[in-house]
Amino acid sequence: MAPFAMKRWFQSNPAPAPVTPAVAALSERLKVLEKEADEARLGFRGTPLNRAGDLCMQEKETTRALEYYGRAIDAYLHDGHPELARGVAQKLIRVHPNAVRTYCTLTWLDLGLGYLADARTHVGGYVSAARRARREDLAIGQVKQMAATVTDLGFREAAATALEDLGDRAAAGEILETFPTPPAPETQDGEVSERCFEAAKSSGGRQS
Repeated sequence: MAPFAMKRWFQSNPAPAPVTPAVAALSERLKVLEKEADEARLGFRGTPLNRAGDLCMQEKETTRALEYYGRAIDAYLHDGHPELARGVAQKLIRVHPNAVRTYCTLTWLDLGLGYLADARTHVGGYVSAARRARREDLAIGQVKQMAATVTDLGFREAAATALEDLGDRAAAGEILETFPTPPAPETQDGEVSERCFEAAKSSGGRQS
């Protein structure tokens, strides 16, 4: 047997990293919160997951925190709490500004809840994140859908600018050519809000 093969044969595997008391304590607390989320009544499932994300952030476990925050957003959305979902989405964006789909979700929630000034800001953030991630095609489709869903003049202008930044000048021109006359007020009815919330649900994949 060749010397290098002998060495490899008898070489022991590296010992696993020791589990520190802090890591063990975090794991136990997360198990409790996971159980709470599983057993929670409809409408309350997102709260333990949000708390789990906060705990992971305190322990510098950023990747795990993002996963919990994403699950909390989904739980709040499916339980009919868009305002709470929006709060967690804002938190996730602060932690991970490159979260393309979460930026998309946040913009849809802004539109559905009537936070139109925030929607104008966040659609710009969405575009920047999408360009960094080379996800322009995904963002173009979403921004076009947003502009087709709401009639607010200010947001439609922001959407046109976003589409230009994404490289779709033709779509931007179409939006500018179809402004309502006179401009619609900065409100929308319940049907439009529901369409925005459904789009937020389908945006999914918070970290990507």
